[in-house]
Amino acid sequence: MSEKNFIESIPQKSAFKVGLLSGLGIAFVIGFFTLLGFMVNKDNEPNANPLIAIAEDIGVKAKKLESCIEEDKFANKVNESLKSGTEAGVRGTPNSLILYKDLKVRIPGALPYSQIKTILDSMMAGETPETNEPDVIIKPINDTDWVLGDKNAEISIIEYSDLDCPYCKRFHTTMHQVVEKYDNVKWAFRHFPLPQLHPDAINKAKTAECVGDIAGNDKFWEFIDKLSIE
Repeated sequence: MSEKNFIESIPQKSAFKVGLLSGLGIAFVIGFFTLLGFMVNKDNEPNANPLIAIAEDIGVKAKKLESCIEEDKFANKVNESLKSGTEAGVRGTPNSLILYKDLKVRIPGALPYSQIKTILDSMMAGETPETNEPDVIIKPINDTDWVLGDKNAEISIIEYSDLDCPYCKRFHTTMHQVVEKYDNVKWAFRHFPLPQLHPDAINKAKTAECVGDIAGNDKFWEFIDKLSIE
């Protein structure tokens, strides 16, 4: 007579319990490793939100950014920027003002570098450009602004921009040239999204503010640089 195996040698009820527990154990192990694999794959997947993916590429923590976006933390700041731009006579984008001594000179639209150079040089030579608007109401650069260039520079250029505006993207490159060529110029970026033309512009503005809040001034500029070369 052949020897009975372990399951055959124990009572039927006990064998059922052993079989059941063994099955549950195997199912648990399979489930655990399946879940682990899913979590690993999820972590390795690119973020479905392209703005968060761009921010991750420049070193911004995705979870912090997601929380900031969900909280809608900078809705008020973007609205205030729109309000201040409207008060300053901004109607379309890009629209900028050069502040130097008692001059407030408007840059209407996406002027090329050569024209902005002419304006700056004439201002520094003591001339008053035709687009000077001494009575315009505009808040000077303050600690809430994102600034590129020497913060103590004597000339300020305050730009109101829409991150989805194609002309703004062109002007963005021009303004980088200005700051690189003129060490006495600082450039402040303020939001003026036009949702009737660019439905995602407000979302991009608020996301950019979150990036700056989480990672600082340099990352803010790096982020909007990325958006401007899409």
